[in-house]
Amino acid sequence: FLDLGRLALTVVPTSVLLKTTITGLSFRKNNITSLRYQGSDELVICDAAMLNAIQVIGAPVQSRGLALSLLTNLVKLDISCNKIQTLPVDLLLLSSLESLNVSDNHLATLYLEVAFMPKLTEILREDNDWRSPHMSIINLPTPDMLDYMKEVHAAHASGVLKLNNRRMQAVTPDITLAENLRVLDLSRNLIDQLPNDISALQILEELYLRENRLTTLPWELGGLHLLTWLDLGQNKMVELPGVVGTLSQLQGLLLDKNGLAKLPNSIGDLPQLERLVFDSNNLVTLPPGFVNLTSLTLMDASNNMLHSLPAKLGNMRSLEELHCQDNELLVLPESICNCTNLHTLELRNNFIERLPGKIHYLTNLTHLSVRNNKVQVLPSVLCQNPLLANLDIDQNPILDPPVLVLKQGFQAVMAYLRRMYDVYFTGHLDLSGLDLKDLPADLLGALNLNAGSDEDGGGGAPSPRSIAMRNKVAQNKGFKAPKRGGPSPIVRLTLTGNHLEYLPPFVGELSALKDLRIDGTLKEPPHHILADGLPSIQTYLRKIGSSRATGTLDLEGMLLSTVQLHYYKLSGLTTLSLSRNDLAEVPHEVIGYKSLTW
Repeated sequence: FLDLGRLALTVVPTSVLLKTTITGLSFRKNNITSLRYQGSDELVICDAAMLNAIQVIGAPVQSRGLALSLLTNLVKLDISCNKIQTLPVDLLLLSSLESLNVSDNHLATLYLEVAFMPKLTEILREDNDWRSPHMSIINLPTPDMLDYMKEVHAAHASGVLKLNNRRMQAVTPDITLAENLRVLDLSRNLIDQLPNDISALQILEELYLRENRLTTLPWELGGLHLLTWLDLGQNKMVELPGVVGTLSQLQGLLLDKNGLAKLPNSIGDLPQLERLVFDSNNLVTLPPGFVNLTSLTLMDASNNMLHSLPAKLGNMRSLEELHCQDNELLVLPESICNCTNLHTLELRNNFIERLPGKIHYLTNLTHLSVRNNKVQVLPSVLCQNPLLANLDIDQNPILDPPVLVLKQGFQAVMAYLRRMYDVYFTGHLDLSGLDLKDLPADLLGALNLNAGSDEDGGGGAPSPRSIAMRNKVAQNKGFKAPKRGGPSPIVRLTLTGNHLEYLPPFVGELSALKDLRIDGTLKEPPHHILADGLPSIQTYLRKIGSSRATGTLDLEGMLLSTVQLHYYKLSGLTTLSLSRNDLAEVPHEVIGYKSLTW
């Protein structure tokens, strides 16, 4: 062991370099600034060919022309407490070296190749100016640091570098010098910014930065012209920089679980983008340019605060999956029905009151969830979605289909909607055999009859295209399909096989009705009116129905022996005429109408 510590040396003496048999060498606490050979003689002290063959990533020019490689038996080398700025590359030729102390110098780079020195197990390295690797790596135990260096070095050749979950705090030159990288995974670290020289990774295709501490992105990121996948999920970004819109080859962009309050309009400048995930942010609106993402197949906007979707969402015709659950959506744009490749539409936990009237245009739809919304009516055209297999409509105030139908599950709901849909082509509303106790109070609204055109989508009436497809069949049966907004097409109403106790007032409004089939279990209208036939039934029910709007109910001269108006819930009644009937006493329930003027 040769100890040359505390001798105020400024260079390494040539005589030391010729002592090839020594196993230990210390230059501790001198003033050495460089280990470059300083002699003026022509003594050959290094195998130049071997030295020049060493390939060291990121090694500066001043690391060449050194002579430590002659000390082939060296086991321990201590050069601590000097002023050395650069390690000699021929250090890598010391195949017997086990311990290296470089503490308290001015070193900035520890060569990745050090990790491949066959016997080296200990590197003392504190108190330097490390830039590469980052201090978060330098401070690891030596075995862990060497493993990191081996992975980074291998990535320079393989093009794939996975450094996830390493508690790294920065992206350092040992990474950005890997110009052959195609895949870089830095997920689950502590990185708070990307270096400007990230643009040096010119052929990078995939960049994973999930679960870090990024707040913004450098404009130099736009230099990654071949990037196809960018994962920025679970960071701390409040605003996405517009530079993302310059990544023209991007196919996948993940922005979930940040604090994003808005997206840049330039996001619409990504013509190749197929998958966009930005769930769990603070977005209220989407930028106008958003609808230019015509290659998008998957969009996850769930768990934001969106009040609406773009009116021209239908421009995004490649959409296959749309996830908008857990927002504040009030309506869906009608243009969504142009997204005919859509197979998954997830809308649970919003405030949506109705589904688009042309939802049957979504012929590839297999999954539709509107759980926990404000939907009251399922459009009958929903039965024309041929591939629909999963329909989640729980926790809605649905009036139509009736509750008993809803409880029977998907198949029963679709069968009911088909019956409703067929009304437009047969004139027959068949509600038989459904075990119903009540009929929907606003069945006309559910059918969108006498309630405006199908353009508003409110009740799901068939579109002109659907009517045209089936009009010939209907005409062959002697029934002409209705014009939009025209009179009710119901000419036949079948209610047998249920448990109904009363007919709702809307039956009186069916102006084209010719045939009414009912069970004998009805208690209201009264039996003598039911026996009188359809005209009397409709006259009676029209009186009941009109009283809801006027507050006046005139049942004079209808030969009533009983009155069971509680079925109709006429809470706003102010005037009631029951004269010229067969009543023995004032019905008890009538006395309960507090709004009546006696």
